[in-house]
Amino acid sequence: SLTIYPAKKISGKIIGVEGIGRNISETKMLEAELEKNKNLALLGEFSGAVAHQIRNPLGNILTSINLLQKFLPVDENGRLIETKQAATGKPGLLNQQYLSELFGNLRDSVNNLNRVVTEMLQYTRTLKLSLSVQQIDLIIDETLNRLRNHIKGKTIIVQKRFDSNLPPIRFDAVLMSQVFQNVIQNGIEAMEKGGTLEIFSGLAEQKEGYAKIAVKDSGPGLAVSETGKIFHPMYTTKVSGTGLGLSLSHRIIEAHKGTMWAANNPEKGMTIHILIPMNIHEEKQYTKGRTA
Repeated sequence: SLTIYPAKKISGKIIGVEGIGRNISETKMLEAELEKNKNLALLGEFSGAVAHQIRNPLGNILTSINLLQKFLPVDENGRLIETKQAATGKPGLLNQQYLSELFGNLRDSVNNLNRVVTEMLQYTRTLKLSLSVQQIDLIIDETLNRLRNHIKGKTIIVQKRFDSNLPPIRFDAVLMSQVFQNVIQNGIEAMEKGGTLEIFSGLAEQKEGYAKIAVKDSGPGLAVSETGKIFHPMYTTKVSGTGLGLSLSHRIIEAHKGTMWAANNPEKGMTIHILIPMNIHEEKQYTKGRTA
């Protein structure tokens, strides 16, 4: 670096310039090395978490295949041998229920692998908003319709409270639908024994000119130290979660110049709050990239 300043006489008249040069190449090299180590550490953390999520379904697939080989008698070439005795040692037809469970386990494991890969691709891509005027409550209803089997299977009661005073606003319908799905599904999975899921959309009281969406569950909630971490990439309290869904949702809301946070309810459960501006314009489109 070079610092230049004027050389003056006692009278104050400028008679030239003076400068001090500093060799900062070593400092720059150290900064570059630190940045490289930081990126490698992040990559290692990301890779380790992804590897863990992939190993689990792969282990289930391998276990199911081994059980199928024992259950279905095969020769040294892997061809099925005609027999009336199942591998359980009991004479008669093959246990169809047991087979159904094994194939179901295989299907679930493959779906989990596909989900991990899909969420990784979604998280690392550049966000480009395609804005259009939409009604928030319609997008939420479409999301609930896609998740109706998950909701019904857990005996969850859904209570909707949509403010009719909220006008249609401009946002990316595809990305916002993904946010709602991640947030609502998070609430569903938090209530393993059933419960109540409350969804609100309307004008934000906290900030003028903003719309508010809140998804409240009646699950166990989170420790105070965890409420801020749930939006960190790869952070999850679930056995089969990747920790990318809510992190990606947070990025999407930021891309809309909005805010998103989580807070425990006074009684039980947790609420995820979303604020998005109602006056976002196409020319102020926000693009943000992220690489692992």
